[in-house]
Amino acid sequence: MTLDIAKGLAIIAIVVGHVLRGLGNAGIVAKEGAGYLLADRAIYSFHLAVFAVAAGLLVAGAVDRRGIGPYLRHRLVTFTWLYVLWSLPLGALQVVFSGSVNHEKDWATVLNLSQPQNHMWFFPWIAVCSLVVALWRPWLSRTRTVVAVLISVVVSLAAWGWFGPVIFLQGHGLTAFFVIAACVGLTGFQRVRGRLSMWHELPVFLAATMAWLLLVVMTPAAGPTYSKLERTVPNISVSVLATCLGVLAVFALSALLSRLRVVSEWLAYVGLHSLEIFLAHTLATAGVRIALSKIGLTDPMLHLLLGTMTGVVVPLALWLLTRRYLPWLWQAPKALTAGR
Repeated sequence: MTLDIAKGLAIIAIVVGHVLRGLGNAGIVAKEGAGYLLADRAIYSFHLAVFAVAAGLLVAGAVDRRGIGPYLRHRLVTFTWLYVLWSLPLGALQVVFSGSVNHEKDWATVLNLSQPQNHMWFFPWIAVCSLVVALWRPWLSRTRTVVAVLISVVVSLAAWGWFGPVIFLQGHGLTAFFVIAACVGLTGFQRVRGRLSMWHELPVFLAATMAWLLLVVMTPAAGPTYSKLERTVPNISVSVLATCLGVLAVFALSALLSRLRVVSEWLAYVGLHSLEIFLAHTLATAGVRIALSKIGLTDPMLHLLLGTMTGVVVPLALWLLTRRYLPWLWQAPKALTAGR
């Protein structure tokens, strides 16, 4: 449950981050204001890294259980399907409602799938990581583990704060988190988790959170995909440390929250359906921002609260309404993912 709670916290942070950036792009909050910039850096310093860790932890078990071929077929087809299926309508809506949305687009841009729309870059990135890790299987030996970790760390340090111009070259600041987690595996994670009590988790959460907050406030520390970071050795160093601390804080908090049944069950449910929220949340958050602005409500806190709630609840409701008759909205057809 700890892993699902961590995913739940991370996807809520992603929704908050996109709501905040939507407010900045719409001029509802000042994009150059100190508070906005600090909040933006803080949120983006950890949320995607939590997802990279969560995804990486599940690779070894899935590959060993299914086999390399079936695993890769399912993963790569699914990621390709979702990337194409959701990139086109998201982009199309920005063309159709060009007078209301923050970023206007033309049809040529929408149809150019080599340049991802909005947050869709995540699917090509995780497809590359899944392919390489599944083929290499770093968990099989210490040598494979060392080689995989060293190469992934070099890749992430070289790509930290850099966002490539086309698919497959974006998001690789996150790669080390995915690879290292794949080396640990879900079994290793559960082994460590089983040895910890609340009296271990609480001080780790408090220490990691305070150190993370101090770094974010006192330094230019920013997340792996934060392209506004000035890429110097000191800046990248504090950024890596801040992101690691942020991830540690989220997992420690998730372990603590797993002891609170009502909260843990709700967050775990959100985490289990983080993919659906990730896919559809920008439609909901943009709709709320546009609707509130049309009726003259421009209070940033109101936008942030309602936008976040809608960005989580609406995708879940949409999934519940469509999962039976339109399951292909959320996963590739079994005819494509299953082998003969």
